[in-house]
Amino acid sequence: MQKELLVAEDFIEKIYNLATKKISAKTDESLKKFLHKTIKKVGEDIELMKFNTSVSSMMEFVNAWECC
Repeated sequence: MQKELLVAEDFIEKIYNLATKKISAKTDESLKKFLHKTIKKVGEDIELMKFNTSVSSMMEFVNAWECC
C-alpha cells in the first residue's frame, strides 16, 4: 500500500512542478489538442467507472506536457 501512495505522490509532485513553471504565452497547438482529448476521455472514463484508464490518460498527457 505504501508503494502505491509514493507513486501517487510522485505523480502529483510532477504535475505541481510543471504547473508552477513559467509557461510561455504561446503554447504548442498540438499540446492544447491533446489536453482537450484527455479531458474528454477522462470524463467519459469516470462516467463508466474506468478509473485506471482515466489515470493512465492523465499520465500520458503529463508526460507529453513535460516534453514541451
